[in-house]
Amino acid sequence: MVVFGYGISTLPTETYTETVDSTTYTLTDYDRTIYLATVNTSQVSVCAFIGAIAGKDTGSLNYRNVIVEGVTAASLTEDELESLHDLGFMAFVERAGDVVTSQGKSASCERYIDTIDIEDFVVQELIYETQQALNVNDKVPYNNDGIAILENAAASVMSDCCDRGLVAKTDTNSYSYSVEYPAISYVPDEDISSRVYRLGTVTFTVQGAIDKVEITVEMTL
Repeated sequence: MVVFGYGISTLPTETYTETVDSTTYTLTDYDRTIYLATVNTSQVSVCAFIGAIAGKDTGSLNYRNVIVEGVTAASLTEDELESLHDLGFMAFVERAGDVVTSQGKSASCERYIDTIDIEDFVVQELIYETQQALNVNDKVPYNNDGIAILENAAASVMSDCCDRGLVAKTDTNSYSYSVEYPAISYVPDEDISSRVYRLGTVTFTVQGAIDKVEITVEMTL
């Protein structure tokens, strides 16, 4: 994830753009970029933001409403703030007496940042644990026993992700994920001859977060 700061004295009316090989990109083309629109200097803003999020466990942080120390909140109306968000910016605003981040999406406006963190963690752990299974076994045989070794490695990763709170729970309090490694009878002969197993599939629903709360109050006199 890349973090930039953009000092504003007036509200921007268009997003940041750059041209690479005759193709023009805007902030909303980037899933893995965070762009802070701030009344502070860009360096102060980036450092304060990174300080606020550093050291958190993967998936434990909703990047909206993170308390940020040492920065000044922007004075924005709701419409102005939504305009910034639509352009791909994140801002610092005051909510309930704290200076906090205004939204939890990356510059693309399509991905919540915590879900990107979780995606990267799951992929990295699956790669690592699968390679470990290949390392610690003298030989992983190309049969159902060998496939089970690989499947167990993936299942272990997902069990750990559940314990970490990265996987959503269903209404029956079970976790929403599956690990499927089809048996040798489903493997094409060419994969067996080339010693590649391609059929493993891991699917899961990422644990989301509550960003806003609407309360209905009924009072009887």
